[in-house]
Amino acid sequence: MLKENNISCLLLFVRKFGDKKSAINQSTKQAVLDYLENKGIAKSSEIAEAINLKQSRTRDYLNDLIAEGKVIKQGANKNRIYKLNNG
Repeated sequence: MLKENNISCLLLFVRKFGDKKSAINQSTKQAVLDYLENKGIAKSSEIAEAINLKQSRTRDYLNDLIAEGKVIKQGANKNRIYKLNNG
């Protein structure tokens, strides 16, 4: 019985904080989209500085947005830029 209660509590904890993390992810993605809407095109370093994230984490969000079809990338490595997918 005690083990079942612990599992139930753990599941509630994960659900509660999983939802919070999802909301944070969505608001951060929206901040990236808003920045690109205003700026037009940008490097990941510019976006990271503007929204106060590490560049590696910003690239994670950009890759998610690319996978969702909302952002496109052009160029390679240091010359890569990102812009909204208006197509």
